[in-house]
Amino acid sequence: MPFKDKEKRKEYLRNYMRNYMRNYIKKFRANNPWYVTYNNILHRCNDIGRWHYSKSIKNYLTPTDLKNLWFRDKAFLLKKPSIHRKNTLKDYTIDNCEYIEFIKNCQEGGYGAHRHPES
Repeated sequence: MPFKDKEKRKEYLRNYMRNYMRNYIKKFRANNPWYVTYNNILHRCNDIGRWHYSKSIKNYLTPTDLKNLWFRDKAFLLKKPSIHRKNTLKDYTIDNCEYIEFIKNCQEGGYGAHRHPES
């Protein structure tokens, strides 16, 4: 599209690139869901205000490890896969993690268990 006004051209290109990147990221996340898990784990372990950080829980998983877990546990067959640490007091390692259904993870105390250990 020929633009006579440089500002309109800049605006058009900015919006075009913004939409392109949104679509690219959306497709990438859909095709590589273990990267979403990886980013969430990093956020949990590195955010000062999080429980994981205060308990010195570390992440020893890479995106490749998560991909292997994804296919090992057949997470692609689950409705809403969720990463689960078998022992919640240990770090994120291949031996300690598995993908399970999100609702099962909640019921087993995976969600919020550290906030209410007595229940």
